[in-house]
Parts: sequence; structure tokens; C-alpha cells
Amino acid sequence: MLMRGISVSNKIVPLSHYMCKNTEQSVLELLSGFSCSKDKDVQGYLRNTAARHETDQMSRTYLIFDSEPTERLVAYVTVATKCLVLGDDVENDVLLKTMNVNNGVAQSYLIGQLGKVDGYSKKIGDLAMDFALEVIQSANKLVGCKSIRLDCKDALVDYYKKKGFKLLNKNIRNDLNRMVMILT
Repeated sequence: MLMRGISVSNKIVPLSHYMCKNTEQSVLELLSGFSCSKDKDVQGYLRNTAARHETDQMSRTYLIFDSEPTERLVAYVTVATKCLVLGDDVENDVLLKTMNVNNGVAQSYLIGQLGKVDGYSKKIGDLAMDFALEVIQSANKLVGCKSIRLDCKDALVDYYKKKGFKLLNKNIRNDLNRMVMILT
């Protein structure tokens, strides 16, 4: 199952597919070679956690390759479902009413990780985000859920607002912004 990106040089491959078609050693080599020095959490997730979450069916990770001049992993995105626990600090009543909140909890899709390798075009992040939204829209048609959630650093809030997300609040550690998009 190979999926094409916005460029003929990009292809998107589900990690589960890659794991089935390659040896465990090849998978480890590929994932351990991913370098994202701007965000060590994004780098660490792919290197150390993504394959286990894939096997345990906690999330789905999609690998984005550039095939020119030679095939190499340039980005990835991980999607999942996760309950969104809402605290008293959420002031956006309109947003809350559209999220189907029950006892302070809303079901949501999660864009858990999105990363690109050092030095690669920023446009690959747009490709990864657009692809994640397509995956979630497909899942939504099958099982339903009204909201998409992601957590991001302050520097990315404006980027995600341009993609249609709304700021909900800070997480409990106050180090990430919780953002939500409502599906219609």
C-alpha cells in the first residue's frame, strides 16, 4: 500500500507496511537514521516508540520518503485516537459545545507526532499535515468523531491556526498548547 504525495518524488508508506516488508534490523536502521535536531521529542518518538505503538495498535505512523536523487526518509506523521480531558480553564464555550463533551471528556483524533529531517524543505510538513487530515477524514467517515487534537510548542501555534485549528489551552505541564479542529 503506497500512497503518493504532492510531488512525484515523495511517497507515503504506512510504518506497518514497511515493517511487514522489511527485516526488523532494516526497520531499526531506517528509524534510527531519522534526525530532527530542532525537536528531540519528535526524533526520539520515531526512533524509540513508533514501531512499538504500531505493533500495539496505539497509533498509526506514516513514513514520507523522497525518491530523488535516492530514496530516503524525510518526514513522518503519527495519528491516533485519544480522550481529551478538559479542565475548568477552557474559556471557549462555542468550541466546547461543538466537541461533544461528556463529563469533561471529549473523544478526539490525535495528530501525535509530525516531524521532518534536518535540512529538508518546510513544504514537507504541509504534506504530512494534509495527509494526516486526509487519514482522519477517512476514519471519521467509518467511525465518527467530531474533533482533532494536537499539542504544540508556542512557535507552532500560528502555523496550526492557519491550518484551521483553534487554541484550547495549555497542557497540565504548561509547556505545550492544546489545539483542536472540529470536523463538519
